[in-house]
Amino acid sequence: MHYAEHPQGDLIRHVQYICMTPRKFAKKEDIELKAQLFNDFQGTTHWPHCNIHKAGPPLRDGKPCPKNRTEPLEKPVVTDQILRLAGAKAY
Repeated sequence: MHYAEHPQGDLIRHVQYICMTPRKFAKKEDIELKAQLFNDFQGTTHWPHCNIHKAGPPLRDGKPCPKNRTEPLEKPVVTDQILRLAGAKAY
C-alpha cells in the first residue's frame, strides 16, 4: 500500500527500505541466515541484526501473488562490498 491505496493496473511497484546497525549486535546464526536469504534473493524484516526470518511470498487476496518472482529480472552486480554489507562475506 502507498498513501493508503492498493496497487492499480498491471505494473509491479517495489520499495526497498534499508536499516543498518553495527555487525557486533548480530548473533552468528542471524548473520548466517541473512547470508542465505541474500543468496536466495529473499528479503527480511527491518531489523538488520535480529528477528531475521524468511518473509515468504507476498499474498494477494489471501493467495500467493501470481506476479511474484523468485529472482530479479536483472541480477545485481555482486561485489565484495555488497557481500560484506549483506553479511554473506566476513570482513
